[in-house]
Amino acid sequence: MSINTSNSGVLIESDVLSATLKDRLEEKLMGQDFVSMVEFGEGNTLRIPSIGQFIAGKDYVEGDEVKFQSPDLGEFTFTITEYDESGFSISDKVKQDTSYASQALAKYIAEMTKSLEVAVEVEIMKIINSNQTASDLNAINGAAHRFVASGAIDTLTTKDLRRAKFALKKANVPLTNIVAIVDPSCEEALRTDTDIQAAIQNTPRWSDLISSGFSNDLNFLGSYEGIDIYSSNYLPVVGAETVDSVAVANGVANYVFSADPSVETMMFGWRQMPEAEFFRNTTRKQDEYTATQRYGTGLYRPEGAVTILTDSTQAF
Repeated sequence: MSINTSNSGVLIESDVLSATLKDRLEEKLMGQDFVSMVEFGEGNTLRIPSIGQFIAGKDYVEGDEVKFQSPDLGEFTFTITEYDESGFSISDKVKQDTSYASQALAKYIAEMTKSLEVAVEVEIMKIINSNQTASDLNAINGAAHRFVASGAIDTLTTKDLRRAKFALKKANVPLTNIVAIVDPSCEEALRTDTDIQAAIQNTPRWSDLISSGFSNDLNFLGSYEGIDIYSSNYLPVVGAETVDSVAVANGVANYVFSADPSVETMMFGWRQMPEAEFFRNTTRKQDEYTATQRYGTGLYRPEGAVTILTDSTQAF
């Protein structure tokens, strides 16, 4: 008897399954590196009093009484607003019928944790944009803290970075540890900008990396005029917006801000750090995994941040 593929198809496995599951690619998260942590006691609201600037009087006349100033007092309110959840279940039947069950369980638990981390990253990246007034310059001491990029079709230029740095200086923000976080669509514009090509400085730590290309898990692009530039996929999309008669169609909010610990531009506080729980549901015959977290964010110093709107569709 001759055995070949025409008469022994039932013995041949046409679909061969891999022994491993495919992972999805993930971006490095960095938001918590740039916020000041708030210590919370009880309750969900923290109030921080603030004192304004005293301005010296002029033309004092000898013998006259000194004019007393009324203190300019304010209050920063920090509130726990976010309550995130994540969870999944796996049935007994699935565990019995698939050889991938143990792999899937491990990956699902990791993904559940990762989803909470991403949720925090997204909220941190919203802080500056959500605390500014849309379609407004948000001027402080005469300098705009929100504007549309000046490049062709609203692309980012070095002029925009210098304008942002000027706004921080006018607001008396220390020009140390200045950070820019930009959308990946801005990377090509910066790479090909003639000023960037002539002036960008990469620290010795990064020199070998720059010559060989960027690693997938590193978002650092370089430093320009004292501004460390990073890219992120989690910056908020604002859509169509017009600021000072300049319109952007597919806007994304890019930031330039002080990450100096003494400035405390952005704040973040945990009410409940991520907590995971396991529950065996005997009536549904399944294992259930859940995780929750509670936290809040706030823009402590509006003067310490600038938003530059660019068109996210103009990458190349």
